[in-house]
Amino acid sequence: MFPSISVKKVVKLHLYVIVLFFIILAGLSLRTSDISRDNFDNTIKLHNRSALVNKALYKLMETRGDVLFMKTAMLTNQVPNQQVINSINNNNKEIRSIVSQWIKEPKMATYSQELSERTGAIFIKVLDNYMVYLENLQQNTSVIDDADALIVQLETLIAEYSSIADNLMQEFDVKADYSHYTLVIALVIITALYIKI
Repeated sequence: MFPSISVKKVVKLHLYVIVLFFIILAGLSLRTSDISRDNFDNTIKLHNRSALVNKALYKLMETRGDVLFMKTAMLTNQVPNQQVINSINNNNKEIRSIVSQWIKEPKMATYSQELSERTGAIFIKVLDNYMVYLENLQQNTSVIDDADALIVQLETLIAEYSSIADNLMQEFDVKADYSHYTLVIALVIITALYIKI
């Protein structure tokens, strides 16, 4: 026959089991919380970096419009508009600052960093072309055509960067969902086991 087990020992065993279940759930909860916090932080950083490059592209398109306006004005022998020239100069400075900040922001993958550096170099080249034209409005406008060709490359690279960013955000969501469901499943299993004890 099996030795009889006292009520005191049974109660103590139950308490040990409850403590063990509590520790497991607490650990899973903390892990889920850490993953959620990291995902949130990474998503915010990724969103901010995407916003930077999109802002730079928007400003560049504004600058392109001003440069083409100046080109048309010169072809029709109009006096250069100082307000438009000031706008080009101001955007030039702002875009360079934004692009520099974007490149310096730490990326989550080596390729993303390389992509941002290549994209940044094209931003600067386009701006350099516009500044060359602005210095001598009577010169050959081939630099504007060169800038347009570079902008096509620029848009392709930014689209690739945006695609990578979107994929990463989706991965963060999947990771967060997986952690949440793991915690729920663990809670259900532990509850079922406890009921049987």
